[in-house]
Amino acid sequence: MSTAELSGHTDSVVAVAFNAAGSLLATGSLDSTVRVWRVSDGTCVQTLEGPGDGVEWLCWHPKGDVVLAGSEDFTMWMWLAQSGQCMQVFSGHSGPVTAGAFTPDGKHVVSVGGENDCSLRVWNPKTGDCTLHLSGHPFHEEGLTCLGIHGDGHVVITGAQDGSVRVTNIQNSRVVGSLVGHEDSVEAAGFSSHLGLAATAGIDGKLIIWDTGSFSERGVCQHPEPITRMAWHKQQPLVATGCLDGVVRLWDLRTAQSVKRFSGHAEAVQDIVLSPDGSMVLSGADDATARVFQINSE
Repeated sequence: MSTAELSGHTDSVVAVAFNAAGSLLATGSLDSTVRVWRVSDGTCVQTLEGPGDGVEWLCWHPKGDVVLAGSEDFTMWMWLAQSGQCMQVFSGHSGPVTAGAFTPDGKHVVSVGGENDCSLRVWNPKTGDCTLHLSGHPFHEEGLTCLGIHGDGHVVITGAQDGSVRVTNIQNSRVVGSLVGHEDSVEAAGFSSHLGLAATAGIDGKLIIWDTGSFSERGVCQHPEPITRMAWHKQQPLVATGCLDGVVRLWDLRTAQSVKRFSGHAEAVQDIVLSPDGSMVLSGADDATARVFQINSE
């Protein structure tokens, strides 16, 4: 396995993601740009510009080389990755756009707003129009921090700064579940693509596994320090977590047990991503290093 240092950003890199084919890697930075890299040789093929403030997160379209990113300047941007052409700017949030994603069919964009916004919005990516806006009771009443979209594209799970977790049907705007268990800000949330389970991770060091049928707690995976990120394995019922203690852990959702532990970082892990084939986990940390770990190595 070869490694390459990807140089070019002028501030902290806060988000990384592979495209569906695994041939391109996008990195988002507080320098307000997104860079697109060719995985085979580490070449920067495009710098995507537009946001007026730091990039908070990014993701790829599930079926094409289109990048979506949210910014601290209350906007989202969508670009063609190879050409750098801006396809759409989404405006409407009244606070930082703290998380977002395409629905699995790629036909809608879902985003959530942080402090002073506290809302969920659904957008038409072709027109940039907001087609759904949710805020206030029984939804979250504090700034939102994360979201995950179910494989059916109809249900989303969201977490907020006050530790609240909500499950919402975005087809009829109904909050269908309120999950109680976190004692501090929820930093990551998502659904398993293999089992009827969801998971949330937070500053309280808890990775909580939930039954999506009853919205009951199935297990708690306690970390020694706050959890910063969570990433889902596409082929197996596994989830990886990044923690302030510098360790990346792999958990089995069925048993709520740790099955792998990857050490090496000297400081807090800030982002993790699994390779599309599920064989590797890439982590970036405050020690100014990125590390690649082989999941199946003994």
